[in-house]
Amino acid sequence: MKSIIRQLQDEGELVLASRIKRILAAETQEEWKTEFPQIKSWGRMTPETLKKEFPWFLEAKVKDAELDYDDGVLIWNGGVWKNGVWENGKWENGTWKRGTWYNGIWKDGIWERGTWKDGTWEKGTWEVGVWENGTWLKGTWQDGTWENGTWGTGVWETGYWDEGLWKSGVWKDGVWEDGIWRNGIWKRGTWLNGHFEKGIWKSGTWKDGVWEGEASWYGGKIRDKKTKKLLYSFEPPIQ
Repeated sequence: MKSIIRQLQDEGELVLASRIKRILAAETQEEWKTEFPQIKSWGRMTPETLKKEFPWFLEAKVKDAELDYDDGVLIWNGGVWKNGVWENGKWENGTWKRGTWYNGIWKDGIWERGTWKDGTWEKGTWEVGVWENGTWLKGTWQDGTWENGTWGTGVWETGYWDEGLWKSGVWKDGVWEDGIWRNGIWKRGTWLNGHFEKGIWKSGTWKDGVWEGEASWYGGKIRDKKTKKLLYSFEPPIQ
């Protein structure tokens, strides 16, 4: 009988301790919410860690930020980044309104405008902005300026490409200044210079560059480099 009573006492103490822990945790979260109203959830992140390791984050303008922390890395799980400087970390999802991205991993989300300095883009939608360098794995590029870097695959709607390496994907429209085109489908646009190694050219204007033997030409215009006169023009039949 004594053992049963002791067992019930132990269980009661565990239940009480667990309840007290939950109450303290809830009070702590409320205190954090008062001090940091822009942060919706913390995960394994704490105010102390945020202040010590990521002061750049506290200078940014954000809304409903869902944070986490893992082995020295700030993780953004969701929310709205209104403006500011992103120095490093992992972006899981959310909306980027404007600001400057210096480095880190972008997993998914919507980029509305801003400047991308370097880092890895895994997937998502890029609406407009300036891409200075980095690695693009896949996604949709709607408009903007690409200065340098490596494009893996995806859909390029329109924009200006300065230089870099294009591995694969669909180019719908825009201006290509220079760089290396490995493979993909070019639908239309203006090609100023560079190496077109392999792929399908459907339509557009070619001004100068190197055309490799493995590429297929289906239509477009070729102009003389010096005089700009039209040398060749062919438009494929409407499908």
